[in-house]
Amino acid sequence: MTTPLKPRRRLWLMRHGAVRYFSPDRQGPNWHEAELTEEGQGQCDAAKAFFAGHQFDKVLISSLARTRQTAERVVPGRELTLDPDLREIEPAQPEYILEKAKGDPAKLEALMKMALGPPLGANDHFMFGERLGDFQNRVKRGITRLIEDPNWTQALVVVHSVVLRVLLADFLMAPLDLVPHLEQDAGCINLVELCEVRHPLVRLINYTPNLPTKEGLNSSSLEMYVEECRKTAMVKAGKIVK
Repeated sequence: MTTPLKPRRRLWLMRHGAVRYFSPDRQGPNWHEAELTEEGQGQCDAAKAFFAGHQFDKVLISSLARTRQTAERVVPGRELTLDPDLREIEPAQPEYILEKAKGDPAKLEALMKMALGPPLGANDHFMFGERLGDFQNRVKRGITRLIEDPNWTQALVVVHSVVLRVLLADFLMAPLDLVPHLEQDAGCINLVELCEVRHPLVRLINYTPNLPTKEGLNSSSLEMYVEECRKTAMVKAGKIVK
């Protein structure tokens, strides 16, 4: 008689809801303490309805406030486990980016390519900031700790866009070059199923319960982020008027 296959564990991967990284007067970015906007709260409420009835054994967040705010709204009352290794990739400050570009529009355009690729490799730096190889290693450390924990069958991980892209590429056994092609919209949900004796199964990618048809999303999240960064840097240098 054939032994039945052991069911896969379900790893739900969610991006935090929409935030505003730059102040309205463009005085500077708020990488670490950016908070959910009204739009982001609505995305979380849609995710809460989507997950209604799900029983998570573990809920994991990064060390950044926007992941905690998202998890508290999606699964209110749940104990949250914090893992700083799953924080978002670190870009350089806009002033440094502008200084590197010397005000040259062509060099600022290169910023877009650096953020989005391809090609992307371990030695590339995200927007003059954190090296992709270092980022990939710490993210893998964080997710490996969760996977090696046998005390869950369904887990929810609420983290960030580039974190999720790198994780999905790894589960798909793909190189970093795939990262720019894996969009992760604000408030999106992914599902990966894991089993010790079988390959990971990526069952769902970038599903947004609040906007399943993606209507009106004409730029990627990284494109929008880079454009905001570019405008902020130019304002600070006096190159453009707010």
